[in-house]
Amino acid sequence: MNHAPATKLPSNDEPWWSTVEEYHDRTNVLLRARPADWAAVERLASEYFEKAESAYAAALFSHSRAIALGALDRDAESLAADELAERLAPIEPYFKLHVASRLIAEYGRPEDGLAKLAETEPVLEADMRPAWLSEKGLGLLAVGRDAEAVECFRELSRPDRLTRMRGWDYLGFVDFRLVSRLIVKRLVLDLCVAYLEAAEAIGARDPNGLTMVHKLLAQARGTGA
Repeated sequence: MNHAPATKLPSNDEPWWSTVEEYHDRTNVLLRARPADWAAVERLASEYFEKAESAYAAALFSHSRAIALGALDRDAESLAADELAERLAPIEPYFKLHVASRLIAEYGRPEDGLAKLAETEPVLEADMRPAWLSEKGLGLLAVGRDAEAVECFRELSRPDRLTRMRGWDYLGFVDFRLVSRLIVKRLVLDLCVAYLEAAEAIGARDPNGLTMVHKLLAQARGTGA
């Protein structure tokens, strides 16, 4: 595989999508095994990467390989594969956001993660901004820039965003990492409560996860440990 980095996002009718679908079908079989055969997934991802018909397809396979390597505790190789995916498709914000998240959460490199987030913002799609704000807030907290982290959470907790959140039907879509850390630091507790109450409303349709929401609400209100 030797492709110049992708300069535009692919269309939905690219002929190589069928190869990506074939790859996913084959990996799903391996992942349904008990235990999941991550070593075989990693080998398959490497095989498809070498035969990739475009830089964007190669990036998808490299990212999948990164996930498999992480499951195999080959962390340095995993991050390198994710960084390769980003280099192959620099116009794809998801790859940049994912690398930034790993630098902050897994590798203790929040400054590098924040720099990567700054690179991501110009190519960010509107529906990805909440995830970007969460990652930025976590990175800012990690370097002691609490006031700026709070501003990220203020944007996340705007009334219009919380109204949309209340309409979701799956609690798994809610990112609790930033609000949890703000509660520990006893920062903007009123906003934390508003955010969690919006998540609590989802629980009327999806009760799984409500125990955690109620625990966080109790902590934010000062009525629980």
